[in-house]
Amino acid sequence: MKRITMILTIVLLALGLIAATGVAADTEYDSTINIRNMEDDPASVVIEFYDIDGNHDMSADVTMDIPGQSMAYYFVLQNDKLPEDFQGSAVVASDKELVIVHNLRINVGEQGASTSGFAEGAPVVQLPLLMRNNGGYTTWFSVQNAGIVDAIIEVEFFAGSTAGNDWMWVNPDYDPGSGLTENQVKLSPGQAYYFDQAMMPALGTRFIGSATVTSVNDQPLVASAVEVGPNGLFAYDGFGSTPATEGAGASVAGSLNILAPLFQYHNAGYQSSIQVQNVGSSPTTVTVSYVPGSHGNACTETHEIQAGASEIFGLYSFYTHQTYSNCWEQNSSGGVGTRFIGSAYVSANSGAQPLLGVVNQMNSVNKKSGAYSAFDPASATQCIAAPLIMDRNSNYWTSLNVMNVGGAPTQVTVEYSTYGTISPPNDVLDLDPNEMGGILHWNYLGGGQRYIGSAVACGEPGAQIVAMVNQLNDRIPGNGDTLYVYNAFNFVPED
Repeated sequence: MKRITMILTIVLLALGLIAATGVAADTEYDSTINIRNMEDDPASVVIEFYDIDGNHDMSADVTMDIPGQSMAYYFVLQNDKLPEDFQGSAVVASDKELVIVHNLRINVGEQGASTSGFAEGAPVVQLPLLMRNNGGYTTWFSVQNAGIVDAIIEVEFFAGSTAGNDWMWVNPDYDPGSGLTENQVKLSPGQAYYFDQAMMPALGTRFIGSATVTSVNDQPLVASAVEVGPNGLFAYDGFGSTPATEGAGASVAGSLNILAPLFQYHNAGYQSSIQVQNVGSSPTTVTVSYVPGSHGNACTETHEIQAGASEIFGLYSFYTHQTYSNCWEQNSSGGVGTRFIGSAYVSANSGAQPLLGVVNQMNSVNKKSGAYSAFDPASATQCIAAPLIMDRNSNYWTSLNVMNVGGAPTQVTVEYSTYGTISPPNDVLDLDPNEMGGILHWNYLGGGQRYIGSAVACGEPGAQIVAMVNQLNDRIPGNGDTLYVYNAFNFVPED
């Protein structure tokens, strides 16, 4: 059976899921697992849960059948077989190809974020944006063993140019008789370990930086990071790579160009920023080009990024004049910023260094926030899958944002799954190179009724596209951080 690993980072109590970390101590969470069957035949699915020590109680397994090209969801709170003090991770197994999105929600204050299921891991995982006491923001991240034997891992933190200390993580529960060093922890297959920056004073009073997670015995790992702050939750998935071997170069996470299929500013209070990290060995000067979709004018922004460091793009350049960008001049009128909705990509990288990126979206007035991982152009394919698409689902709705990263114009056709008696018609987007198109689903797919489904979007043969999805409840003022964001999944269609 095919297996997908997924970090839930949950502790189950009678009324919710409780995070046992310093960042969100005594906070009730709950989780939803959203699964799409990518094949035409029905899928038999098993969800396995692993506690913090790596134990798997088979009595808590969940089984379900998902029809072909359809989706299903599972609320983890429904599982009365999990103990009240559960904290752990999950593995989803099936006889068919699946794509999965995990929604994590704080019940008190209504805050949420999304992460993805992983079909495979890598011996090295990069996390380009981590924080401690940065304007009220602190992160935590989870690392899961995606292999079939024990993994021994180490974590090294790297401070950015503004705040914090470099630090090799020290295991607070180190056992001298374990056969490991004080910088290592061992994970059994499926097990996850949680790294909470709030509990790491060695990083400094304030830390803005990154981390590299390494399996010293070359076992595959996956990781997801969560940013917790005054405007809610952000989450993104780690970037995998392969360490260097004798006589061969390393396959470093990152690419010369990274892509953001949705960048917005002055859009109903929403603004984006892109944290770009240089994971190479030399400094480089990076230019990001912003391409308008439905609103705005093209512009650029340039920063020098030292090896291992990161810089913020977009946050200030659309807000007021900056010497390193012309975005304010191109997107303001009478001293007031004007609306921009489009995409962004790295158009110049002077030192040809590998880059990673995380895209944050925030509405500070309405306290809504979300993040997604910037895309490597090499991951683009003719088709993408979005496992969770909604319209009027308890006031939640989605938007699908598709970017053409190929060298020629393409027409993208979006097909939606059936929900009950609702079979939404296809959508069509005509996109030029580096252009994005967005489809808003509020009161659109269900004809005024609730719709919960999924979508597949394909360009013409030879097309290269990427996409991301926003899930939002903005129909009730002051209802908290109800923005969940995830990367859509690329795939190659069968002939």
